[in-house]
Amino acid sequence: MSRRLSLTLLAVMALAAALVVPNMAPAATKKVRTKITIGHSGSRLTGKVKSRKATCRKGRRVVVYRGSRAVGPKSRTITIGGGGGGGGTTTLSTKLTIRFAPGGPYTGGAFSGTVGSPESACISGRTVSVYLQGSSTAIGSDTSSSNGSWSVQAPPSLQTGQYLAKTPAKGINAGTCDAGQSPTVSAP
Repeated sequence: MSRRLSLTLLAVMALAAALVVPNMAPAATKKVRTKITIGHSGSRLTGKVKSRKATCRKGRRVVVYRGSRAVGPKSRTITIGGGGGGGGTTTLSTKLTIRFAPGGPYTGGAFSGTVGSPESACISGRTVSVYLQGSSTAIGSDTSSSNGSWSVQAPPSLQTGQYLAKTPAKGINAGTCDAGQSPTVSAP
């Protein structure tokens, strides 16, 4: 058998094996379209990866360039979508603020604050409850607006102490918005 015929037979056998056993084909030959969008929230860069394959969306590292230079020493690399390459749930951070504005002689004042997150879907529609520190009973609750603001009217007989706001975790298409807890604030 000639060398040329041997190489041809070997190539045909390799091709047949790749067709019969698709998992043996090299992974690099399969291309999946992926779209990356980048925006900002204040001075922080944020982004989303869209792909029909979950392993292409999770844990992508994106370098942002302006011209031929990477942007900023601290924001040079962004991790979009959380954890490593496979199938886990993406957890998105939530920041909760609280402040207290005292009321008049017959009102208890009001607690207010904001829900913040790099993911806009984690900001609106969050249930925020206000608690006296150490208590499991909320003095009131509100649902955050599209810009993340919330407000809870305090009762006229508000006990003096340290108060905090809490919001539970929320599931969204991009993953799970973390539960949030504010620092404490003194009232009244």
